[in-house]
Amino acid sequence: MVTYLQLAENVWDAGKGRSQASIVYNCGRADDPEAIERLRRLAKSILRRCSPEEIISAGGDWRLICAWPYGDIYVLEATWKQLGIDAILRQQAGARHLGFDVERALFALVATRDGFPVRHWVFPGNTVDVTTVAKVKEDLRGWQLTRCLFVGDAGMVSQANLQTLSKGGGKYLLAMPMRRGDEVTEEVLSRPGRYRRVAENLEVKEVIVGEGERRRRYAVCFNPLETKRQKSPREERLNELEAELASLSDLAKVSHTKRVCALRTSARYGRLLKETKRGLAIDRQAITELERFDGKFVVHSNDDTLTAEDMALGYKQQQRVEEAWRTMKRGLKMRPVFHWAPHRIHAHIAITVLSLLLERTIEHACQDTWRNIRDDLKRIQLALLSSPNGRVWQVTEPSSDAAKRLKSLKIKPPKPILNLG
Repeated sequence: MVTYLQLAENVWDAGKGRSQASIVYNCGRADDPEAIERLRRLAKSILRRCSPEEIISAGGDWRLICAWPYGDIYVLEATWKQLGIDAILRQQAGARHLGFDVERALFALVATRDGFPVRHWVFPGNTVDVTTVAKVKEDLRGWQLTRCLFVGDAGMVSQANLQTLSKGGGKYLLAMPMRRGDEVTEEVLSRPGRYRRVAENLEVKEVIVGEGERRRRYAVCFNPLETKRQKSPREERLNELEAELASLSDLAKVSHTKRVCALRTSARYGRLLKETKRGLAIDRQAITELERFDGKFVVHSNDDTLTAEDMALGYKQQQRVEEAWRTMKRGLKMRPVFHWAPHRIHAHIAITVLSLLLERTIEHACQDTWRNIRDDLKRIQLALLSSPNGRVWQVTEPSSDAAKRLKSLKIKPPKPILNLG
C-alpha cells in the first residue's frame, strides 16, 4: 500500500448538506524525502506568522515546554562572527606559548580611549607592579603610538612607583587612597568648588595642589546615585545600633558587660560608637566623617593634556575592565578561581578580555549601556513547543525596542523557526 501526503480543507456543500474534503495541494508519497522536506518548509512558513502564545491558546495538542531569553545570546554570537574572533582564535591558538607556573596571576590591559581592548598581558602573581610597566612599555614600543597612558588603582600609589612611571616622559592616571590622612584627605577633599556634571552618575571637580612644575592635579569624582546607595545601609545600621543601645539602658550601672565589649569591638558597629561617662553612645562626628567620602573617588595624573572629565572617564574605563573580570567569575560560578594549569589562567583572562571587546562594540553601536541593551534583547525568547507529532523550536517576534537594537548593530533578526523535530 502506498501512502500519499495531501493538504486538504473541508468545504461546505449546501446541496448535499454536508462538508466535503477538497484537495488543495498534493505533496507526494509519504516515503519520499523531498515530500517530507516540502512539508517542513510549509510548516516553517506557517509558524512564522504565529507566536508560541497564539499556538498554545488555539488549543489542540500543542503545549509549551519551556522558554528562554535568546536575543542577547544571539547578538553576542553575531557580533563575535562580525569581528572575526572565531577565525583569529583558530589561527592563534596553536602559536601561543604559556611559560610560567603560578597559583596566582595578574594581568595588564591596553585599551583605546573609547575603551576597546587591543592587547593584554598575563604575569605571575608575585610580579612587582612597576616591573609590569617596563614589560608593557617594551612591547608597545614598536606600535608607534603617539601617546600611552598608564591607568592603575590605589594599590599602586607609592612614591617609588610614581617616579618609575614618570621616567622617560611616561604618563599615568591613578586612583588615590582617600583615608590616609595625607594631602588627599586634608586638602583635596576639603577644597571648595562646584562639580561639573558629566553624566547622570558622574560629577567632576578639578583640584590643583602646589605651584609651578611641582604642582599636582587631582580630579574629585562624585556619584550621586552611589551616595544614595551607601546612605541607605548606614541608616539601617544606625537604627539597629540605637535599638542595641536602648536595650543596654538596664545595664547602665555595669560599664563593661560582654554585650558592651562585643559592640565596641564589632566590625559592623565599632567605628560608629564612642565611650562617654554614661557609657556607649553613637559617634555623630564619625558618621559625618564617613558621609564625607560617600560616592566619591579621587584620581591623580601627571598628564596636563587631560581634562578633569578625561581623568574621571579614563579611570572609569579601568573600573569597567575590573567589573568585566568580576562578572566573568560570577557568571561562570568560579569564585574563587582555582586554575592550576597556566594555559587555563591565560584562557580565562583571554575570555574576559574578549567579552569586554564584545560589550564595548555593542555599546558603541547602540550608544547605550550593555545592561539596558541586554534587557531589551532578552525579550526575544526561544520557545520549545511540543505536540504528539513532534517538537518546534520557535523564536518570538522582536519587540520594537529589540528591533531598534538589532538595526543599530546591523544584525538581521533571528530566524523564526530554528528546528523541527
